[in-house]
Amino acid sequence: MRIEYEAENFPPSLGVNGSGYLDVSWDDLVWAAVTIGRPGRAYLFQHGASSVYEAIFRCSLVRMALEQRGARSTWFTRTPAFKALDPTEKGAVSYFLGMVLCKLFAHKVLNTPWLLHLGRGLINSAARV
Repeated sequence: MRIEYEAENFPPSLGVNGSGYLDVSWDDLVWAAVTIGRPGRAYLFQHGASSVYEAIFRCSLVRMALEQRGARSTWFTRTPAFKALDPTEKGAVSYFLGMVLCKLFAHKVLNTPWLLHLGRGLINSAARV
């Protein structure tokens, strides 16, 4: 599937400025959903069963909100279930999807496979002091 994008104001050495298409699969989306905010693989399931449930929740949010219409479709669309959410729920799911897509772009375009939330990094740094 394809996501059209336009990038600007990145350092020229990265070679990402301009418009293009990011090709992604469902596997890419699910991996981004599960890994966003984690510093590495060791942190994915550090809380045992609770981490497994969190991963299921994250995957379910992606699949609840996005769909591919037709086997040959190259675009994602919002599902009727997503459109029917109340504004607060829709805002929370939209925020999460934005983080997932940010993770995908960081990984595929900027070669940054792990992406932390700024607050998490600050909290972990403060805890070490």
